[in-house]
Amino acid sequence: MIASYILRNFLEILGLEYTMTVKSEFTGYEIKEATALWCAASGCNVTIVRELIGAGGNINHSNATNSTPLRAESYHNRGKVIMYLLNKGTDINIANQEGQAPFMVAVLRENENTLRLLGK
Repeated sequence: MIASYILRNFLEILGLEYTMTVKSEFTGYEIKEATALWCAASGCNVTIVRELIGAGGNINHSNATNSTPLRAESYHNRGKVIMYLLNKGTDINIANQEGQAPFMVAVLRENENTLRLLGK
């Protein structure tokens, strides 16, 4: 798979904990200190999330606003990444700098599927 090949090369050059500033396509905000895992979770890409965690990525690493991969994915209403992160033992209680943990983000966004998954 091309994505796996690119990802392996990225990791060899930059490492798992390399952080960057990215622009959210959903909010337009700049996200500082985002890891590849945070970006993959935010983009709802479970294949890349699996690859990164399998390579040793920190499932609870937070960016400059204290947003974790789970919190980033809770912004959306898709379940595959959330289910995967939960099965891998992610911490559901880590809140961002505004005090919003993943469950609160799902409430504010009215993401019913995400609420069901986080409530289990």
